[in-house]
Amino acid sequence: FDKIDAGSRLLVDNLPGDLRGSVADFCAGWGYVAAEVAARSPGISALDLYEADFDALEAAKGNIGNTAAEPKFFWIDLLSEPVERRYDA
Repeated sequence: FDKIDAGSRLLVDNLPGDLRGSVADFCAGWGYVAAEVAARSPGISALDLYEADFDALEAAKGNIGNTAAEPKFFWIDLLSEPVERRYDA
């Protein structure tokens, strides 16, 4: 919660900068990956964040800057609840 973990940093460093369409961040935590995607990929039309930890999801709401698409936040446990939407990335 107080730093960027190595796995998230590695993922962000290797994501393409031209993502388009509808994007989901599963297990979004405090929103680091989603914020980086939003900043680097102005072509996204939807940005959905999924997180089981309520406090982390609330933190993510404050960490997502201006995006081309209004982000949506889902407090959900992906181990037991299905995602009904489909995404491009």
